[in-house]
Amino acid sequence: MKVSELTERLNEMGVAREVYSINSVEYPNEAYSIFWNGSEWEVYYSERSKMNFEESIVKNNESLINENSFVLTPLIWHELKRTILGLGSDAVSDFCGYEVPGYCTKTELNILLDKTKESMADDSLDFFYQKYCC
Repeated sequence: MKVSELTERLNEMGVAREVYSINSVEYPNEAYSIFWNGSEWEVYYSERSKMNFEESIVKNNESLINENSFVLTPLIWHELKRTILGLGSDAVSDFCGYEVPGYCTKTELNILLDKTKESMADDSLDFFYQKYCC
């Protein structure tokens, strides 16, 4: 897949442009950096404009985008989680399926969202992606 095709496909899927950069030498703040290494796409998360090079988020046998069905890629999950967190405790409670206490820290909310995602079926994740990101 060429950069232009990847950009177009991410745009079609509604992935916000500010959550990723492609083949950029500057690392965005709290976003994904996608690089072509000559044979496959590698995706890294950058935080505070520093790249985490320890592990590529997309493994060798995973694809960045699945054309045939909804697959929650790291980019899409990042966007969904960021959107839900930005909407506040009502959206977090909606996603988790129970009332989330208002005093939870951002770290605690991130953990709640990740744990809920792990036990959720793909069709439910697709529902929330469509609800909050499209």
